[in-house]
Amino acid sequence: MKYLLFILLSPLICLSQLDYSKNIICDYVEFERWSYDLSDYIYLGGGGLQYMFSPEQDFYTIQFDNQEQTKVLWSFEGKSADGAHVYFCEEASSAIYIDKKQQRITVFYSYNGIAEKYDQVMILSQLSFVDN
Repeated sequence: MKYLLFILLSPLICLSQLDYSKNIICDYVEFERWSYDLSDYIYLGGGGLQYMFSPEQDFYTIQFDNQEQTKVLWSFEGKSADGAHVYFCEEASSAIYIDKKQQRITVFYSYNGIAEKYDQVMILSQLSFVDN
């Protein structure tokens, strides 16, 4: 079930979306992988690397350290009880949890349909919001 992410996150209560007039600059990234032995995500590493995340209503673009932008279609799924925005990307089989209060964007990807888990996580942090 691809919407397993919502079981892990707070229940959806509100339907307001992100401010699409802002780009999100991320200055730090971390990677985690699901451990089936431990039943938890394990830390793989991280470091300073700049990402520009540009949300739009039907898609977002992401650019890593001034390389070519990648465009990904997404759909807004709702807003969690803690105020984070939740999106789902069908073509990339990923889910995105944008938490402005915690200053992080969590991208769940590499969905395993048999285990009904996302095997990989990328966490973007040290966020700043700038006008397009």
